Amino acid sequence: ASSSSSSSAAALSADVPFGGGMPEAEIKALQRKALAVTFISYLSIYFVRKPFSVVKAPMQDALGLSTATIAGIDSSFLTLYALGQLVLPSLGDRMSARKILVVGYLISAVSCLGFGLSSLPIFLAVSWAINGLAQSIAYPLHVKILDPWFSSKQRGTAMGVWATSQQVGAVLSTALAAFLLGFAGWRFAIYGPAVFVVVSAALLMFT
Repeated sequence: ASSSSSSSAAALSADVPFGGGMPEAEIKALQRKALAVTFISYLSIYFVRKPFSVVKAPMQDALGLSTATIAGIDSSFLTLYALGQLVLPSLGDRMSARKILVVGYLISAVSCLGFGLSSLPIFLAVSWAINGLAQSIAYPLHVKILDPWFSSKQRGTAMGVWATSQQVGAVLSTALAAFLLGFAGWRFAIYGPAVFVVVSAALLMFT
């Protein structure tokens, strides 16, 4: 039983589909595990994405920033996110998609910490831009990891279930950011939720 568990864990960690000859029950267990891990992992990315929209107004008031500056910070994220999606996901064709996600998640968490500790507009924009770049790998690499675990007949249902992680993540992260904003201020509402992507990085690394 222990050797079977070890081979199952190794298969999931290797970013490759299960091998032939496995019992159907074990295959289904691995599929459920892959779906659960990627679901939790992807929803966590919203905890380092959505809080900015919650804290914009109080941050602007606290730091005396202009509306143009806030828009510039927001645009820095979107610009690097778009550019990153054109370039970075291809790394998953040459390296472990799982390991790339772990690195990206940790960079995103650190950038949120830097953002929450900053007050100068240039540092805020650079931190948020790095966050956008780090997040640009999330969607395509999650799809790459999840896709091989399901047959063509199963894939539509599996991807449909997994895609709801976006809505779940958006709702939970917005609610948490709003709570932390009222409880501890805008800075903690930014870097506090980043703990979720650190947990997800560990989940991806060790499952």
